[in-house]
Amino acid sequence: MNQRIPCEFFLFRYVPNVVRGEFVNIGVLIREAQDPSAWSPKSVSTLRTEVRFTRDWRRVRALDPAAETDFLESLEQEIAKLLHADTAGLIPPRSVVDVFSETLSNSIQITEPQATLAESLELELEQLMRLYVEPTLIA
Repeated sequence: MNQRIPCEFFLFRYVPNVVRGEFVNIGVLIREAQDPSAWSPKSVSTLRTEVRFTRDWRRVRALDPAAETDFLESLEQEIAKLLHADTAGLIPPRSVVDVFSETLSNSIQITEPQATLAESLELELEQLMRLYVEPTLIA
């Protein structure tokens, strides 16, 4: 059996009306979990992080027909750029959303981290996308 990688993941949620509290999961950020006993600036910088947003915006448009999906797609690229530019590994994923919060008016939210064990970051990202962001509708 392959050794699994301890990871944590966060879900990105599109919330068009914060008062109503309705949301649609639009993306996943997954990163290797850091062993607190082995912390060092170098160890943090080697932790891998991946982010992916949906490519199917139908659920978002069903909740908010006026949603600017082009903007949401570009947001994924900006978040990825910010995370990959952080070579010191010092930006917590929640802070990534905080960077955009002034202009987004809480329309994009990020969940608390959840632990997972992954065979690989890429495979786990795919599975989390299927589970939380792009569930298959049963007819």
